Amino acid sequence: MELLELFEKNILTENFNIKHSNFDLIVGGGGFRCYYHLGFFRLLKKMNYNPRYFIGTSSGAISIVYYICRLTDEQIFNTYDIIQAYMQSGFCLHDAAVQALHIILPSNAHEICSGKIKIFVSELQWFSFTKKYIDHFETLDDLINSISASINIPWLTSNNIFGTIINGSRCYDGCFTSIVPIFCPQTHDLNQLVLLTHRVNYPKRLTLWPGDSHIYLLALKGLIEAKDFFTNKSEHDIIKWIDKKHKPRSKSKYKLIIIPSLMFIYSLFI
Repeated sequence: MELLELFEKNILTENFNIKHSNFDLIVGGGGFRCYYHLGFFRLLKKMNYNPRYFIGTSSGAISIVYYICRLTDEQIFNTYDIIQAYMQSGFCLHDAAVQALHIILPSNAHEICSGKIKIFVSELQWFSFTKKYIDHFETLDDLINSISASINIPWLTSNNIFGTIINGSRCYDGCFTSIVPIFCPQTHDLNQLVLLTHRVNYPKRLTLWPGDSHIYLLALKGLIEAKDFFTNKSEHDIIKWIDKKHKPRSKSKYKLIIIPSLMFIYSLFI
């Protein structure tokens, strides 16, 4: 925590280069790599730089909710200990994270987040997944339920193969349709600032299982790399601008067909 504060004081003298004044912020998932976001958001706040919408999937959805609700650094770091305690008592990662949300979020979080964030999930249809964005929450349970869907990967983070029910549909982690929910640059009305969290260098064994006593170093890494990005000191593989000239790569659709098909067939025999 002290390292974050010390480094933050030094970067206030930097001259930041803001490429686009109007943009949407897209935050990808990556398990416990999401504590990298804490440093990035610290700098974003200091720069007084406000996106139109915050769009997140999986742990990225959790991070944007924490930021919009203005949770303190201490509260966010405490969620790591809460999740660790629940997982050590037998909870899966998904259920432990949901319990942490119930403990840490303010009672009016749904009011704060409605209209400001879009939680990206994959909606299961007969033999394929489709993209779904959720941006309105009537209650706190609605908000947490949406995040629950966005972090639900059966057999990996969750024991629940049937997903999370949202408006009558079964929904799962956004990674089944896109690990980073980037809008098509040619049709989207604003430029996009994207955090490719899955590219953060972090031990794979710690990505889905809490056991890092120095988790705050991920936040420090996020702060340093965000500073380098906004001062044009380095090209970046994690933080990127996607403008209207960007041409997205074509993606294989096999996983959109095979994975839901297997899940559907498996459910017939349970």
